[in-house]
Amino acid sequence: MAKDWLQFFYETMSGAESYVGGGKAQPMENFHGWKGYSIEKGPFRLVDRYILLPNGFSAGVTTQRVDGRLVLHMQYGGFYPKAVTDFLRSVLKAQYEAKSFNGFRGPQEYEEGEFVYRNQVYKPPLWDDANNLSVYALNVNQYMQSAGQEVILKKTGRSLHPVGWHDYHYIIFKP
Repeated sequence: MAKDWLQFFYETMSGAESYVGGGKAQPMENFHGWKGYSIEKGPFRLVDRYILLPNGFSAGVTTQRVDGRLVLHMQYGGFYPKAVTDFLRSVLKAQYEAKSFNGFRGPQEYEEGEFVYRNQVYKPPLWDDANNLSVYALNVNQYMQSAGQEVILKKTGRSLHPVGWHDYHYIIFKP
C-alpha cells in the first residue's frame, strides 16, 4: 500500500471530479469562502480545497489520508490571472496523467501557445537519481518535505514576462 496512495493521488487529481479535470468545486464545510473537492475510495481520501480572493490572489491546501492516517499535506498560494486558468489546468493534468513526480505540481517546463510554465522544486537530500520520489527515503524516515515555486510566463516576441506564480510546500508522512 506504500505506493498505492501516490497512484490514487495522480488518478484523483487528474480525474473528472478534480480541478484539472474541470469538476465543479463544492463549498467546503467549516472553511468560509473556500471551495474544493473531496474524493474517497476504499482506504484513500483526498481533499483539495482553495480560496480565490477578489484581488486575484489564491491559496490552497491538499491533504490525503490512508485509513484515516495523514500521508500528504501540501499548501500553495500566489496569484494567477483568470486568463491562464485553462493553461494551468492543462499543465497539471498532463503531469498527473503521466504520473510523474515533480513536487506535486507541474513539470520543470511546459510550453503551449503563448504561455510557458516553469516549476522549480527545492529538493530534500533523499531523492533518487531519476528525480523520483524515493520509496527508500520514506522507509528510512518518518516524513519528507520540500517546497518550490511555479510560474507562468507570457511570450511577447522574444521576451517572456511573468503573469502569475504559486509558492508551495509539502510534507509526505510515512504511509
